[in-house]
Amino acid sequence: AAGVRSKETAWAARDLAYVGAITPFKAFDRLAAQWGLIARACPEARLRVYGGADLYGQRDVEQLPPYEIHCRKLLQASGAADRVVFEGSCGLERYGRLDSVAVGVVNPSGLDETFCLSAAELSLCGIPVVSARRHALVQTVPHQRAGLLARNDAELAAQCIQLLQDPEHAWQLGCQGHDHAAETFSVEALRAGWLALAQTIQSDVPLPQVPLSTPWWYEQRWLRQLWG
Repeated sequence: AAGVRSKETAWAARDLAYVGAITPFKAFDRLAAQWGLIARACPEARLRVYGGADLYGQRDVEQLPPYEIHCRKLLQASGAADRVVFEGSCGLERYGRLDSVAVGVVNPSGLDETFCLSAAELSLCGIPVVSARRHALVQTVPHQRAGLLARNDAELAAQCIQLLQDPEHAWQLGCQGHDHAAETFSVEALRAGWLALAQTIQSDVPLPQVPLSTPWWYEQRWLRQLWG
């Protein structure tokens, strides 16, 4: 990633970006349903969509899967579909297209995220991240440090609007997010973590039991536990 962007670049950026697969698992429809509200509050913003159901190629509209068609219908109903740009599935070249992006959104549901690589990549580019306050996103995107985490879709839309309308705050979160990701996910930090794990395994020391942080009814945990 390019690193912390200049304040001038951050202040000139106007767009909102979604980064990730367009599949029900990543819940792009939840952002698409809020786009009309965001677009009306931020008339200079466009929604740039980086990704697709097929991450390795482009498809014609006739070949889109039902879920992506559903998302596009939500965008059409927003009244601001003309301000949506589908960038398609991109590799590393997408980093050269992010200068106009002020805020990045990943997995609006937050469900079953164990890390979220897209969030870390946005942070390393100096772009603040907005997502759900769930699962590993709480560690990958510390709230009010690397971005803003929402409890529901309405709050997610409000947070996108807040950062799009406040470039100073967005820039500060982008800088802090870059520093957090560069320190936490650096080669040195990851190597130290793997070595510590290997030493624990080698010494045959029993791992401490980690208490549950949420109740059994949270997101049907009891049912998933029963299914194994």
